[in-house]
Amino acid sequence: MAIQKSKILKSGATGNYWKITRESYDKMGLSCIYEISLFFDKAQADNNGVGLGCSKIYKHTATKEELSGDRTALGYSIIKAQANALVENIRTSKDEPIVTRKFDTDLSDGIDV
Repeated sequence: MAIQKSKILKSGATGNYWKITRESYDKMGLSCIYEISLFFDKAQADNNGVGLGCSKIYKHTATKEELSGDRTALGYSIIKAQANALVENIRTSKDEPIVTRKFDTDLSDGIDV
């Protein structure tokens, strides 16, 4: 499982395959940490595992039930939900309009693959 969405890096490299590359869990504290990394494509992610140098960390407080299931699938669900969450912009004055945007446009609206 992964998330497909293209991103062009400042270096000019382009990737379109985001894969969870690290997971950690604290069953007592019910916390999860997921690192998701960008790869050129699925073949690169599966063959050598060396990403394009773009990674993100997502954290979540889970339930005991969530932690007893497929935790990697849970990670993708958490990442997609958080990436698509709407957040308000930071305003420098009261006169600026409030604008909402998705939390992480690199991953929001990505496709499950």
